[in-house]
Amino acid sequence: MMNGAQMLPAALGGAAAAFVAFGVYEAVKPYAWDRINLTGPSGYIAQAVNMLPGTANTTADLTNFAEKSLGLATIGGLAFLASSKKKGLGLIDAKLAQGAVSLASVIYAVNFLSEMQTYNLGNVFSNLAKGKIGNARNAFGSNLTGTRSLGMAHQNMLTNNMGMHHAVGGAHNMAGAHNYSMGAAMNNKFFGAHNQMQTANTAAMQRGTGRSAFFGTKGLGASRVNLF
Repeated sequence: MMNGAQMLPAALGGAAAAFVAFGVYEAVKPYAWDRINLTGPSGYIAQAVNMLPGTANTTADLTNFAEKSLGLATIGGLAFLASSKKKGLGLIDAKLAQGAVSLASVIYAVNFLSEMQTYNLGNVFSNLAKGKIGNARNAFGSNLTGTRSLGMAHQNMLTNNMGMHHAVGGAHNMAGAHNYSMGAAMNNKFFGAHNQMQTANTAAMQRGTGRSAFFGTKGLGASRVNLF
């Protein structure tokens, strides 16, 4: 504990300098990298990474890694500018600036490991840091169902196409049945009426000599025609 107490003040100074460096970078970033559209969800880094093959998780991790690398390089450049007496401003001690950059790199590395989405490694390392070995084992690879891959997209496309073909085929069959039903009904109606007309004509011709015939009260040769 005494050795730790002797080491901690120097570490606290370096940590404070590292957090100051983080603050300076966050203040400069909107006027530097964000302004030229290098960082951010629609920046050039994200666009370049999105063109690479991989899942949504690996794409997010590669973008995060590239932006953290850019941030650390920027902090190193600012520290050199602030500490160098020959080529910079010489405002702070060179050893303090170098220690701040070294600690910033460790903090960036820890943050990156805790934020990794590939195989859910971020949760794995977070559980390991808490001593929860079982939770870390269960967390490994538990987010694979949420990844984006070409195979899954192809399978979903096939499923959707099969569903659409089935729907279109069903509609076509229904239309065919509908047409068949309409055709049958129209045929039945037409031929039914035609048969009735034939029956009526036959009856009229057969009964033409009787009193109940359509033409004449006594026969076709009668002197007058009673149409009703």
